[in-house]
Amino acid sequence: MAQPNTERAGMLKEKDRAVRFVGMSRDVASVKARVRREHAVIRTLLDVLDDAAREVHGRVSGLPALRRAVWELYVVFDDHLAMEEALVLPLLKSVDAWGPVRAENMLTEHNEQRQMLLALVDDTECDQKDASALAEEAGWLVKALRKDIDAEDEALDVLNRTAGFVPGQSDG
Repeated sequence: MAQPNTERAGMLKEKDRAVRFVGMSRDVASVKARVRREHAVIRTLLDVLDDAAREVHGRVSGLPALRRAVWELYVVFDDHLAMEEALVLPLLKSVDAWGPVRAENMLTEHNEQRQMLLALVDDTECDQKDASALAEEAGWLVKALRKDIDAEDEALDVLNRTAGFVPGQSDG
């Protein structure tokens, strides 16, 4: 039985994402460096969004800049999540006994982040909320994503472990 077009499109999108990362260096140091570089870019986009949100508070005239900042963040952030899922996830799964649990937690967090960002995209495009409400939502998202990225930067060091062996540690 043929799959609905939307389901096939989703499968193709995931396949295209995976193909983009074929041939890329997957050694731990290269992956960590790439994640940190992309986090720096995302932090800059979060600053732009935060500035746009502050400009909009109570003023409709700033909505085009807010929309633009939301879309720019969405495009870069979605690609970043795909990169992490293609490059970090396999490393995370095999790092130690907790690797599969960490990998599952990462996927759950990524799905939550996508949902939050897509909700903001929808809200900025549908004109259902006033400027102040959009600015508040954007500000909340900026804080949440900054917190997640900071925690993720700290957690990247777990990738230094190999094959479940951590010198001087017996509990994985």
